[in-house]
Amino acid sequence: MPIHGLGGAGGNWPRDGEHDDPSVVPQEQPLYCGCACVPMVLAETGIAAPSQDELYEFAGGIPFSCDTLADVLNELDQFRVWKAAWVDREEHDFNDVIRTLSQRLWVAEMWEPLHSIGNFVVVEHSIARELTILDPFPPGTAYRMTHGNFNEYWTSGAVYLVGTQ
Repeated sequence: MPIHGLGGAGGNWPRDGEHDDPSVVPQEQPLYCGCACVPMVLAETGIAAPSQDELYEFAGGIPFSCDTLADVLNELDQFRVWKAAWVDREEHDFNDVIRTLSQRLWVAEMWEPLHSIGNFVVVEHSIARELTILDPFPPGTAYRMTHGNFNEYWTSGAVYLVGTQ
């Protein structure tokens, strides 16, 4: 069933085919989008995540940054290496970056202009110039975004799996 409303963090970025998806973990508190992304990306590895409250405290009781999100994932998943990075849009082709990152689930930091806080989402995959987004903002939905629309709201911040230890 299609969902109509605002996308992540109260933002209103374009999204197509928004729907309920059981693989989306809704954030339990207004600042817990990063906390909700952790169990979504760890599900692929079979590692259980602590509660969102525990994750928030583990990050110092403040909203996640890309760096703290990667640190938490590395602490919880000691067999793999998670990295935070900011893509230099001047030096890298956007489509190449998206194609490389989208080989596995990864976390993107999104931001709508004039908002005081962003929203972490999980990027499930990229097909035919569209990305499938798992957005923890309540009620927690999945939707598609074109590469162009995604690029307008993506901060260039990414947290992704780079390999095993």
